[in-house]
Amino acid sequence: MTSQIDGDRLSQITQALEATYDARSTNDTRRAALEFLDSAKKQPDAPQHGYSLASDPSQQPAIRHFGLSLLEFALRYRWEDYGQNEADTLRSWILNLAQNVSASDP
Repeated sequence: MTSQIDGDRLSQITQALEATYDARSTNDTRRAALEFLDSAKKQPDAPQHGYSLASDPSQQPAIRHFGLSLLEFALRYRWEDYGQNEADTLRSWILNLAQNVSASDP
């Protein structure tokens, strides 16, 4: 996990999510977006992007939820791959999200 957020990657994730939920999207567009989102879960920087999306209250609920799913994927399937520093960082992100839940959160 790096400390630098890839803004282009976050933008791509957001656009792909919007395409999946847009009723005007073609099936091919939706399928390509879902494939991209599935591959995004498997990227090394996925937890960082997940935290960034989930912790941003200006994002739509579906986008924040996808951010949480990126963190969940990292915990379930990649936890053993992380070193101590990465595990500590991931743990602190999750605790931070849990401690900052507000009444206005969906």
